Amino acid sequence: MFDTTSFRRGHEFVFTDALCKRIEAQTPYKIVTDRNTADTILSGSLGTIKKGILTMERESGKPLENEAIVSITVNWKDLSTGDIIINNEVIYASTSYSTFLNQDYDYAADVSANKAAQRVVELMQNEF
Repeated sequence: MFDTTSFRRGHEFVFTDALCKRIEAQTPYKIVTDRNTADTILSGSLGTIKKGILTMERESGKPLENEAIVSITVNWKDLSTGDIIINNEVIYASTSYSTFLNQDYDYAADVSANKAAQRVVELMQNEF
């Protein structure tokens, strides 16, 4: 389970779930719950989960399009040799959303967490 240092809670569950599913589906690795039977440990934390404004309406100053940004720090250690495969690598992902399309911040943050999970799997495939 990935940790979070953000005040916005709940997105670490979405990220961890997405990461586990992507690892099982896209890599030869399997997720185990017992650390004693694991060959490697993937750990890390969600750093910042924030939002930004992409475009604003000229007349009223209301945001038309926003952006949810997620940063994740990843570590991956080989338990058989003690080697660190990935050391504090920071992954960023963002998703734009609009309240006019009935999308909210939580939706965009969850999509960003899913994109970050994909990038972590790609990083794992590049490093190992």
